[in-house]
Amino acid sequence: MQAKPQNHVTRAMEAAFSGHDVLPELPVLERQQIERLERLYPPRCLGRADTVEEHLRYAGMVEFVANLRARFEQVRTDPEEGDPILDGEPAR
Repeated sequence: MQAKPQNHVTRAMEAAFSGHDVLPELPVLERQQIERLERLYPPRCLGRADTVEEHLRYAGMVEFVANLRARFEQVRTDPEEGDPILDGEPAR
């Protein structure tokens, strides 16, 4: 069986998906801070007035906020890490 053809795009995608998980390295924000960020950067489609570059930059912010939410949920549900908000610790 032949291997799939490789180029710079397929190699970059493979590297992006096989890289280490950055989620544990993100700070744990308070729920109110995450909700405010979600209100500031709700997911949206490319608008007629947007350039592709502007939309990609915005989409990156939306994805970052989603990762912060995932980190918050991970800490909240992982009994080993505990919940810094419930434990009275400051946000990291």
